[in-house]
Amino acid sequence: MSSELEQRAERNRQSLAEPGDCDYFCAEFDGKMIGRLVFGKSHDDDKTDAGEIHAIYLIAEFWGKGYGKLMMDYELAELTHLGYKEVTIWVFKENKRGRQFYEKHGFLPDGKEMELEYGKPLKCMRYTLSI
Repeated sequence: MSSELEQRAERNRQSLAEPGDCDYFCAEFDGKMIGRLVFGKSHDDDKTDAGEIHAIYLIAEFWGKGYGKLMMDYELAELTHLGYKEVTIWVFKENKRGRQFYEKHGFLPDGKEMELEYGKPLKCMRYTLSI
């Protein structure tokens, strides 16, 4: 587990150190970070004109209290402001809660899938939303 956490921390350090085409935001409550957002241009070859939500994370104790909706609304407003007409997001197939959250916000699976290796192979599916 610590090896996996160390790898994730290193990936986060690298992504923050390398300027790119993503914006990073932290969600705070009472002066403490409770979540983070990463969004920008899609990295998918077949969606070069789309925006992408690369990450939307919220600490579990804040689930179901409306903070996730605020974060999603913010990301979609920013992506709209950047001129995108379509937004994609990749989600682990096993992440039923996340998939329900995206579907509640109008995202639908578009049939594209991939597999990532995070200590074990995990299947991901892409969701899209016209904005």
